[in-house]
Amino acid sequence: MTNVTSKYEGPLGLPGGPVIPAGGTVLVEKWDIIKEHQVVKAWLDAGVIFAEEPEDTADNTDKDAEKAQKDLLIAELAELGIEKNRRSSLETLQEALDAAKAAAQGQESSSGEGSENGSQGE
Repeated sequence: MTNVTSKYEGPLGLPGGPVIPAGGTVLVEKWDIIKEHQVVKAWLDAGVIFAEEPEDTADNTDKDAEKAQKDLLIAELAELGIEKNRRSSLETLQEALDAAKAAAQGQESSSGEGSENGSQGE
């Protein structure tokens, strides 16, 4: 997807695509195809319109990866009986998971051990 901006005084209809309002910008899905149209090429050459990739493309990928990490941590916390959601930061979720695991491990080691206080000598 590409942002296409018009410097023209009126709306411009892209062939097979959206209408760009006067002085406005629209996100065009099939820019690779539309930019090859002879009228669009003329508008580009004349500086009537210009195109640029959206800046947040990498940010969206990072956000998707962060959501996936959060979902994994939330699922692990849910297995331990702790409810969290995506509003929590990754750091907070990880800290909660670490604390829950430590608490669970502490409960396991305190139960069943140390019950034999009898004599060890023969």
